Amino acid sequence: MSDIKLFRLSGGTATELQGNASDLEKPLQTLIEANLQPLLNIRFIASEQRKATADDLWRFAKICRVANVMRPYLEALGHGG
Repeated sequence: MSDIKLFRLSGGTATELQGNASDLEKPLQTLIEANLQPLLNIRFIASEQRKATADDLWRFAKICRVANVMRPYLEALGHGG
């Protein structure tokens, strides 16, 4: 997959912005997420966003082989493994 290309439009002319994807990714993501409503007429409703349960976190920690790292945090929250 190639890097994303960004352009500045000014006076009917498009000029490619220089930089690598890592420099642009976070600010671009923040900008787009903050403007989803006006850009795409998309609104997220809290009830549509499923939150992970402690069991989900524990299961994925085991799958990703980070259970030993996650254990103290989950235990501190009262969710032992």
